[in-house]
Amino acid sequence: MDDFLDQIEVAVAKKSENQKKALKKQLERKKISQSTFTKKQGELEKWVTAERREINEKRRKVKDTCQEIGGFMAKIEKDKKLVMEGLSSAGSTPRGLRKSISQNSVSHVSASVPGLDAVQEQLRDLKGGQIGGAGPETKYINKKREFVRELM
Repeated sequence: MDDFLDQIEVAVAKKSENQKKALKKQLERKKISQSTFTKKQGELEKWVTAERREINEKRRKVKDTCQEIGGFMAKIEKDKKLVMEGLSSAGSTPRGLRKSISQNSVSHVSASVPGLDAVQEQLRDLKGGQIGGAGPETKYINKKREFVRELM
């Protein structure tokens, strides 16, 4: 992109030089007056200055965008590294991720989260076809439902 902006800058410089030569030639041939020459030369300089300012602004934007993309890519690489480290520490590959999570992670977490054993027991009961008992969670849910009905 920088090369492209360099080419634009060279084209602006060439056009400016050609315009200056044409103005000087017109002045020498007395096709324009000195005041018209000065006015046109000032307009040309304003145009060149504006074009260079625009080119420099575009360079700055390109540089900023490249830095943002670089930061984003670095973040992605960091996240990817963390995931891969997590997988390797669990003794798993991406293909075996689901099996690893169900076997290793839940059993590891159950020791550190209070009440998780009771939830796992209920899930086992649900899987085994023992759905619907009057356990404490069911009673709690039913009380909440009654409360909501009363409010409505």
